[in-house]
Amino acid sequence: MQVHYLSGPIRIVDTNGNPAEPGDLLAVEICNLGPLPGDEWGFAAIFDRENGRGFLTDHFPRATKAIWYFEGIYAYSPHIPGVRFPGLVHPGIIGTVPSKELLNIWNERERKLEETGHQSLKLCEVLHTRPLANLPSTKGDSRWNS
Repeated sequence: MQVHYLSGPIRIVDTNGNPAEPGDLLAVEICNLGPLPGDEWGFAAIFDRENGRGFLTDHFPRATKAIWYFEGIYAYSPHIPGVRFPGLVHPGIIGTVPSKELLNIWNERERKLEETGHQSLKLCEVLHTRPLANLPSTKGDSRWNS
């Protein structure tokens, strides 16, 4: 597994120092969000259909990128001349590492897909077969059985 280049892994512990475990429900409060001073930029990229694919390769089959620079609330890109808009700074995707068991399920599913010769599947065709997330449960938790 590879860590995120910018944020890396974040270790979550409770008030007793116990680490979060698979199935734990986490509440996250983001107290400050924005670019680091001197690094006011971001990027958007689309992978090539033949090199990695992605959600939009049916519409945009060739790789492309845009580097965005921020001036106050505005974003602009030298890759898209004449475009300037109010940018919405956001954290992107925040998630947790899956359990080893769930990771094994996903890897087996992806191995089977690889064996089909990279046939592209639409999300709606397979959504019902994939455990995408584990919802929080109080089953077996003595704190909730009173």
